[in-house]
Amino acid sequence: ALRFAVQLAQAAEKSQFSDLVPHLRALKAVRKKYAALKKQKRVIDFGDMLHKANNAIREGAPVPFTHILVDEYQDTNHAQYALIHELTRETHAGDPGPSLTVVGDSDQSIYAFRGADIRNIAEFDRDFPGAHVVLLEQNYRSTQVILDAANAVISNNFDRKEKNLFTDVGAGELIVGFSGYSAHDEAQFVADEISALHAQGMGYNQMAVFYRTNSQTRALEEIFI
Repeated sequence: ALRFAVQLAQAAEKSQFSDLVPHLRALKAVRKKYAALKKQKRVIDFGDMLHKANNAIREGAPVPFTHILVDEYQDTNHAQYALIHELTRETHAGDPGPSLTVVGDSDQSIYAFRGADIRNIAEFDRDFPGAHVVLLEQNYRSTQVILDAANAVISNNFDRKEKNLFTDVGAGELIVGFSGYSAHDEAQFVADEISALHAQGMGYNQMAVFYRTNSQTRALEEIFI
């Protein structure tokens, strides 16, 4: 992120975003100080690990693996992608590199803001010709009603491989949808549902509220109080 900020600062100095220059110069200074501090403390961060490992392998360092497994492959960034390629390429002697297995789901890629590149998994079989793709379509946690709803939403995603999620759990109860006018309106609906379920004999310790981000808890907390 700091490297990107420096590049952005350099671009801003030559463009109409001149008002951003002071802030981006500050980020540039932070990056410089951060690099100096790492050197002083004789430590490296995760980005340094990737960079140094990449360089070492390019320079001929032996790869002590015969098999490599990468989980959550849809969340890999460019540096991790480059390292995987270096780890699995042919040796300098012409011998095949380690075998590679990746596990991931392009429909679950939500970390683009952290540098994850969905193309890493979307184009995997093109990057690694001859790769065998196994679709894991059976779900063991959800009912078919939930999976059908998820399929209907996910099918609109761009540039995805078709999957058909199914389960042996059964159809399950219908999904209830609610559109509120505000966050407090939504929270009131949730509270009313909890009250109704409790009145029917369900214990509070048998209920849970799921939300996407921590910022959504405020309205719920206020209504619950």
